Amino acid sequence: MRDDGVDPAQLKRSAKVAKAEAARQVERAAATFAHDDIETAVAAFIERRHKPANRSWREAARLLQKEIVAPWRGRRLGEITRADIHALLDGIADRPAPVLANRIYAHLRTLCRWALARGVIAANPCEGMTRPAQEKPRDRVPDDRELALIWKASEALGWPFCPIVRLLILTGQRRSEIAEGRWAEIDFNAKVWRLASERTKNKREHTIPLSPQALAILDGLPRMAGGDLLFSTTGETSVSGFSRMKRRLDATIAALNCGAPIAAWTIHDIRRSVVSSLASIDVQLPVIERIVNHISGSFAGVAGIYQRHQFEPEKRAALERWANHIERIVM
Repeated sequence: MRDDGVDPAQLKRSAKVAKAEAARQVERAAATFAHDDIETAVAAFIERRHKPANRSWREAARLLQKEIVAPWRGRRLGEITRADIHALLDGIADRPAPVLANRIYAHLRTLCRWALARGVIAANPCEGMTRPAQEKPRDRVPDDRELALIWKASEALGWPFCPIVRLLILTGQRRSEIAEGRWAEIDFNAKVWRLASERTKNKREHTIPLSPQALAILDGLPRMAGGDLLFSTTGETSVSGFSRMKRRLDATIAALNCGAPIAAWTIHDIRRSVVSSLASIDVQLPVIERIVNHISGSFAGVAGIYQRHQFEPEKRAALERWANHIERIVM
């Protein structure tokens, strides 16, 4: 080592310094928690990891508080065992809520990895575990008759949910993209809704051409003084309560349908229905994918790198045809 110009003694000293610094980092990380109790760990995880990087952090926080903090309140994260996790997830799956059990497992696994990396816990109890339930991809596609019932029933919801549901039908966008919309994103002159990259799932800017029907809905929305949110009851946060809204919507649909509910569906199924129906009225697949901001399919791999045409005129024509179609089926 000396022949190579390396001082063994200095190398040893440097290794000791590095080891001491690593120990101090672990201590500092652990010191950021008054205790590694589950409440403190989850709050820190949401604030430092989820909130800056995840648009849906509020939903993650709600699930963690309800399904993890509530049953384990007062316990230390480092004392949670694999058996504890299995018992928790099995209880959720047996409600039955297998999909929710999978979501809780994913959040808990990420929390434990995050805590392990910061020296808050010494071992990850989720290591080696698998998802508690197998999920079947959804293939529910509400047809024209069902879309018409959803549209008509939404009137009973009033503001803010009625315009949200109708804009979902007219645009085919994701629920969060509509419900968390801002006035600054709407260009009434250009007749477009512009989403910044941080507002889309794939982190790509997205422009939604607005049909006359969609523009009329937006133009009729009330505006809160000093607020930029399209749909808010506080002026500070976007509207919530979609589970309760969905139950009211289903009850109204059943009432309109002679007491018979339509087959089980979710809000996201509207998006799938728009995609399928656009194809049925002869809109080409690349245009549909641009409308819903998909980067797979026609724009995957090399094609996505070199194909930069955004199909804006085609998107506008397709969404206007679609809006006219919706107008006809709800008459």
